[in-house]
Amino acid sequence: MILRGDIFVGKKLPSTRKLAQSLGIDRSTVLLAYNVLYSEGFIEAHVGRGTIVVDSSNSDSGNVPILTSLRWDDFFTSCNFSAYDSVLQKNNDLFDQKEIISLAGGDPAPDMIPAGEIEAIIARLCRDDLYSVLKASACQGILPLRERLASDMIGQGATVSPEEIIITSGAVQAISLLSRTLLDPGDVVVVEKPTFYAALQIFKAAQANIVGVPTDVQGMRIDALERVFSVHKPKFIYTMPTYQNPSGAVLSLERRKALLNLAYRYQVGIIEEDPCSKIFFGQAPPPSLKSMDKSAAVIYVGTMSKMLFPGFRIGWIMCTRRMAKRLAMVRQYEDMHPNTLGQHVFLEFMKTDHFERHLSAIRKIIGRRRDAMISTLTRTCAPALTWDKPEGGFYLWCRLKAGLRSNEISEELLKKNVATVPGTAFFIRPEEGMDRLRLAFSYETEERMEQGIQVLGKTAKSLIARKKVKPDVSEIEIGKIL
Repeated sequence: MILRGDIFVGKKLPSTRKLAQSLGIDRSTVLLAYNVLYSEGFIEAHVGRGTIVVDSSNSDSGNVPILTSLRWDDFFTSCNFSAYDSVLQKNNDLFDQKEIISLAGGDPAPDMIPAGEIEAIIARLCRDDLYSVLKASACQGILPLRERLASDMIGQGATVSPEEIIITSGAVQAISLLSRTLLDPGDVVVVEKPTFYAALQIFKAAQANIVGVPTDVQGMRIDALERVFSVHKPKFIYTMPTYQNPSGAVLSLERRKALLNLAYRYQVGIIEEDPCSKIFFGQAPPPSLKSMDKSAAVIYVGTMSKMLFPGFRIGWIMCTRRMAKRLAMVRQYEDMHPNTLGQHVFLEFMKTDHFERHLSAIRKIIGRRRDAMISTLTRTCAPALTWDKPEGGFYLWCRLKAGLRSNEISEELLKKNVATVPGTAFFIRPEEGMDRLRLAFSYETEERMEQGIQVLGKTAKSLIARKKVKPDVSEIEIGKIL
């Protein structure tokens, strides 16, 4: 291992007693091996430091080729890396692979980005005030953008000031900043079942105790949440009440009121993430929890990545003034400030009538793509997959026929250049999502989407035939009881 470079120069070796125990051999054998290494100049023993690997190239043992390149893997932190999942990274990497039909990521398609308007805005900004768009931004974000966001939220009935807003590099950074600011190891966080996988991984990395609350077509079940409160004292609730990711569910107005009342009674904060509320295909959704909150119980996380500028990574947090200052202190050691050019472009776009026209246009486009996905699924995948029709957002949350497993079908599809997200990514206990698959209908054209779904249908039916699918274990158990 030393010769290969697997054990680098300067590495401390285990004691002879410890190595003997771990290998299940006599300690004298390890002592003999260490003596041989010492005599050949590979190791040295130091009082207080132990046995250290040294550079033997100058020893008398001959010109033995030694690979001494530093192995950074040996310096990784001891934190639990199993908390991190690669789903987010894999989805982003797929956008660069033209041969992949992506039914995984929920970004807007290239043909939905208003390229001409953005080009004109950037040209004007560079011509009129180049220094402003190239210089560093305030840590909380440029003031005019925070003023505009505050004004928009006030128009929805909320009470918020620019000082209570911090611009972030997208919603994921917002959740990460909040996690690092609020959570200590062992703190309880309540989430929906299922929930957004990036948030789930962030809370796991913070070593939080994550408690899931069941959902139905009306969103989080408040009766189940109250039972959780009777047992736990959560630090906060994380929820996506409008076109929830992945389920597409919308928390009803009655449940929104009940959720706020429950939070007030138990003195528990709410983090509301809202990436999709402006993407609806019929009637507008209920008002945000933030706009209904009268006791500063709700921290609001917004983003433009899902409907406008995914590459600029513009998100924001609306909270108390003191919280915003604390969040700015945490983020200054990460990236100092958000993307300055992106902030100015977003602000200028919002100040024109382009914004509402753009939203109106993409609602129609994404709505048509949702309908096209459902139509193709009905023709090619039923009854292997079933689903509920979402009234907004970007995703279809599919149920798999008994015996199909989401991880297996996702892996098979990727071999055929079709990307999906297995349901296991959205649950605290991955096995709960084995019968679910998330499909995104926002990114691909209707033609490519249809091609991908046809591959999905053939793959699902092939797996069913191969397995000769039997009833779920739960059905077998019921049968035994009967």
